[in-house]
Amino acid sequence: MGTQVYLGIGSNLNRDNAILFAIKRLEPLFSDFKVSPVYESKPVREAEPDYLNLVVGGKTELGFVELYEAIQAIEGDAGSELMMHNSTNFGLKHRIDIDILVYGEEVATEPCKIPRHDIQDYPFVTTPLNDIAPDLRHPILGMQVSEIYEQMAPHIPENRQVKRVEFDFNRPAPDWKEGGRAWNAAYWSAVQHALTSMADQGSDWRCPRRSEQIQTLQGPTGLRFFHRYHQNT
Repeated sequence: MGTQVYLGIGSNLNRDNAILFAIKRLEPLFSDFKVSPVYESKPVREAEPDYLNLVVGGKTELGFVELYEAIQAIEGDAGSELMMHNSTNFGLKHRIDIDILVYGEEVATEPCKIPRHDIQDYPFVTTPLNDIAPDLRHPILGMQVSEIYEQMAPHIPENRQVKRVEFDFNRPAPDWKEGGRAWNAAYWSAVQHALTSMADQGSDWRCPRRSEQIQTLQGPTGLRFFHRYHQNT
């Protein structure tokens, strides 16, 4: 049946491409995949450029640790680039941040803390999460996301307000492979696990949001999955 999971995604570097890349790589890991609207928010470090944030969710057959490792692989493959803003050189920064907000009802501290405190602390997480999962109940607080949002909204300071922005999800995503290396083995292992589980349950392997097909290839390292994407027409 799968575990219901919600993830927070944020980027303030090559923002549109980073978000498209993250969604492209995350979607095969889930069934019933949902994507929130995109919001712009001010950074915690005021000198940095503004962020784009959203929340995605779906059911996964991956274990908590497997999912965490797949996300780490996605962030690694998205890579880094030099951040320059208002004449300030921030050095090399990761293009994308992906955080597990909730993994079913699980409460854990390793390999990361869940449920993540961002749900009740940051409007750039609470707002998009409320858009796609208002009835989700926080595993510790016992409150629905809609209740958390209603308590938070009147007290958000001006510098922490979020603004909904238009975003073209149909644009082709970049094919980032840092250093020319193949996509991380941990990610492909997670894709294989997720798709095999969905197939065993009679699920369609085609992702509903795009014309996408998962194909199996036989290579020198054994079975691997190749994710072919086609832009909608």
